[in-house]
Amino acid sequence: MEKMNNKKKTQMKQKPKASVSKYTIKFKKKNYLTFLGGLLTLLLGYILLAKGSIVLAPVLLILGYLVIIPVSIFVR
Repeated sequence: MEKMNNKKKTQMKQKPKASVSKYTIKFKKKNYLTFLGGLLTLLLGYILLAKGSIVLAPVLLILGYLVIIPVSIFVR
């Protein structure tokens, strides 16, 4: 019984290890500004789409989703 109590005490004393990933993403100001530009492009695209633009709105939406936002994630 005493061995079990000692084992429980040693298990309780051990601190859990913090998981550290070698793949951490650190965003900088440039990333946030580019992402904001992508969001503004999307917003403008949806506004133009609501007003009936059938050419410029889809171009802005594709540009925002497929170019600007991914660039904001991958640029260092």
